[in-house]
Amino acid sequence: MKLLPAIAGLLFAGHLAAAEDPLCAGEEALAAQPLETLVEDALVLHRLLDCPLNADAVAPQAWPARLLDAGVSAEQTDANGRSALHISLQRLADNPPQAAFYQDTALLLLSRGAAADLADNRGIQPLHLASAEADSRVSAELIALGADPLSLDGDGHHALNHAVLHPNNSTTFALLLNTAAGDLGDEDRELLIEALIQAQRADLLHQLLIRFPTTELDPVDASRALAQLLWQGASAESAESFWRAGADALLVFSQGGGDLAWRLATEGHYEQLDWLLAGGFPLNELPESGFPPLFFANEQATSRLLARGADPNLSSRQHGTLAAAFITPPPPFDQGGASLDDKRLQQLLNAGLEPDRRDNQGMTALERALDSDQLWLVQALLKAGADPTRTITGKRSLLPKALDTGRLPVIQSIIRGLPDVTDRHPLLLLDYVGSEQPSAEIVEVLLVAGLSPDMAGAEGETALLRAARLQRWPLVDLLLRYGADPQRLNGQGCSLHCYSWAMPESLQHKWVKEETSGWQWPAMSARPSAFFALGLSPMLALWLVVTGIALALRKPMWPSLLWMFVSSTSTILISSALLYQCDPCLISSPAGQHYLTMAIAAVLFAIGPWRKRLASPARLSTEPPAQY
Repeated sequence: MKLLPAIAGLLFAGHLAAAEDPLCAGEEALAAQPLETLVEDALVLHRLLDCPLNADAVAPQAWPARLLDAGVSAEQTDANGRSALHISLQRLADNPPQAAFYQDTALLLLSRGAAADLADNRGIQPLHLASAEADSRVSAELIALGADPLSLDGDGHHALNHAVLHPNNSTTFALLLNTAAGDLGDEDRELLIEALIQAQRADLLHQLLIRFPTTELDPVDASRALAQLLWQGASAESAESFWRAGADALLVFSQGGGDLAWRLATEGHYEQLDWLLAGGFPLNELPESGFPPLFFANEQATSRLLARGADPNLSSRQHGTLAAAFITPPPPFDQGGASLDDKRLQQLLNAGLEPDRRDNQGMTALERALDSDQLWLVQALLKAGADPTRTITGKRSLLPKALDTGRLPVIQSIIRGLPDVTDRHPLLLLDYVGSEQPSAEIVEVLLVAGLSPDMAGAEGETALLRAARLQRWPLVDLLLRYGADPQRLNGQGCSLHCYSWAMPESLQHKWVKEETSGWQWPAMSARPSAFFALGLSPMLALWLVVTGIALALRKPMWPSLLWMFVSSTSTILISSALLYQCDPCLISSPAGQHYLTMAIAAVLFAIGPWRKRLASPARLSTEPPAQY
C-alpha cells in the first residue's frame, strides 16, 4: 500500500513546522498570551494539536475546551481540508505516549459539532484515522454519528484497510467489521483477507473468521497465521476458527511454528499445546531454528513437555544434546527461555537422557562442556556416568583436552574418571612438560595420578630431560622430588648432567648432592656398547694370554681367535635374553649383570676346542737348512 508512506511524509514535514510554533513552547507560553489574541487565528486549535508531545511533556489538557469556549469552531478546516478532529485522530494513529489526550480531544470535538464524515483533500475521513485506536471509543462514537466503515478515501481504501496498517487494534477492527459485515461483498472480503495475510495480521484475520465462520483460507496462509496467533497467546477455542478455515498441524510446524511447543509450555498454555499435539504437531522433529523444544525449556516446561512425550535425546542441529544446553538463550528463546542447570540436568537424566550420546557433530556433552569450560557440567556428567574416553578426535581420552583448559578441578575430575590413566597416556607427562606453558601444579597432579617421570619417548628423552633441555627448572626440581632418575640417558647419551651448565645454582647443588658419586656400572638398557665392552673384558684378557702362549710355542693362533668370536657372540645373545628389558629380571643390579656376563664369556672361551691345538706337540721341520 502507498497510503502509509504518503501519510508518513506529510507528518514529518508537518512535525518540523509544528516544532517551531510558539504555541508548542509549553503551558506557560500559552498562559502568557491573552485568550482573545489566540482565537484571532481560526486555526489555533489545529496548531495546538499539531505540537509534538514526548513522554515527558505535559499535555495542554484544558486548552482545547478553552479555545472552543472562546469561539474557535470545531468545524474549521485548514488548507488541506483537515479539521481539528483530523489532526487529533492523526496524532492518535501515530500511537504517541500522550494518546489519551488526543482521544479525549477527539471526543470533545465530536461533542462540539465536528463533522464525523468530513473528508479532507485526499479523501481521508475521521473513521479512517480512528481505526488505529485500541479500545474503539472514538470509532464507536463516529459510527453512532453516521460514519460509514466502507466509505473510501482518495486511494480507494476504507476504514478496514486503514486498520490493517496499525498494531494492537483488533477491538476496533472487530467493531468496524461487524458494522460493515452486511454490506461487505465477497470480492471486498477476499481483498481484505489478502491484505491481512500480506500484513501478517493474524489477530485481525481471527476477528474476520469469527464474523464469517465459513470462510476458507489457503492451508499455508491459515497455518502461518495460526502459528502467529498461538505464539501471541491465543486460546485453543479461538484457534479452532483457523482449523476450520484450513490450517494443518504439520503446516503450522513448517510455516514458522516449529518452536510453538517450547513457547506454549513456557507460557503455561497447556490447553493450546495439547490441542496442537492432538492435531499431529511433530513434537520430536527439529524445527527451523534447530533447537528441540526441551533445549531452552525451564524446569516446569521441561516437566510438561516430557509428560507429553518429548524426547530428551533429541539433539539440536549445531549446539549439541540437551546435556550441553548451557548456552545463553538467543531470540526468541530469551523471552522466558532457560539455560541448563544442575537441577534440570538431573530432571532430564531421570527421563532417560543418555550422557554419552553423540550429537550431530559427533561430540558428547562432556566434550562440549570441556570446550566451554563448564566445570559444574563436567563434574555433573562424570557423576552421571559420562565416559571420558569418548572423543571426536580419536584420542584415548578427554584428558589432553582437559589439560588445554589449564584448570586443576577440571583435570582432576577427568583423572578420577580414568582409572587406567597411566596405561592410556604413558607419555602425557612428557608431552605436557614440552608444551608451550606448562604449569607446575598440573605436572604435580599428573605425577600424583601415577604418570612416570622416567617414561621415555622415541628419542629416549624423559620428562626430566625435556624440562632441563627447555630450561624449565621449577619442573626439573619438582620431577626430581617425585623420584625422576637424574642418571637416565637419552638417545644421545646425555643425562641431566649435560644441562647442569645452565641450571640455577641452588638446584645444581641439590642435584649434585643427590647424584651418586664415583664410577658406576654402565647399564645394558642405557649404554649397551659400554656394558658389553666391560662384560667381555675378562674373556679378552684370557684370549690375549692364550695368544701370547701360542706365539711362544709357535702354535697357530686362528683356533683361539675363532673361538673368541664365537664366545663373544654367544655371550651377547645369552645376556640379552636374560637381562635386557626383563620383568622380573634374574639379576636386577648392574653390577650383578656384569659379573654374570663376565663369567659366561670366560667359561665359554675356557672350554673351547682351541686347547687341543695349544697342547699338541710342535711339528719338526724335515726340510734341510738353507745353504748360504
